[in-house]
Amino acid sequence: MSLHQRSATKIVADLNAGKIRATQVVKHQLGRIAHLNPKVNAVVATNVPPPGNSWGKLAGLPITLKDQIHFPSLACTFGSEAYRDFYPVQTAPVVENLLQAGAQVIGKTNLPPFAMDFQCSSPLFGTTNNPWDFAYTSGGSSGGGTAAVAAGLSFVDIGTDLSGSLRIPASFCGVLACCPQNMPCPLKA
Repeated sequence: MSLHQRSATKIVADLNAGKIRATQVVKHQLGRIAHLNPKVNAVVATNVPPPGNSWGKLAGLPITLKDQIHFPSLACTFGSEAYRDFYPVQTAPVVENLLQAGAQVIGKTNLPPFAMDFQCSSPLFGTTNNPWDFAYTSGGSSGGGTAAVAAGLSFVDIGTDLSGSLRIPASFCGVLACCPQNMPCPLKA
């Protein structure tokens, strides 16, 4: 079974057991993004984390972030021309917590402008395709993240949900979306 076909929990278990190395998983995922993302168009920016970041409970698990989540190493465009060159100075608390637990950010995922649509198309990056059938939408507003997870480009994508922004695209792409304040999240186990 290829690395991208494993669940996030299986990857973390294998990382913690020393069966695989974090640098190996990051390299695999970035290669997969380079190969498949031109067709899916889910990942809008990539980041190569420094080697050796494989400590903590998550042991170096590579993750992606919706392009409205602050992470100073990558632009935070909100899917809008107005924020094309906006680099936040602080890291979002959810990302800070994941980094402290050993996660590694490998990219940002597409969203409609200001996360305000039930599809995933932005003037900056174009339309994210549903990885199961390019004739269908990935949904929105977290469609880039759910498409990335469904296509094996990311193990976990951190998105946002106000009015179905996680739940709708997750159902369209056949992946799990959880809001930890409302339900138990498998990553917290």
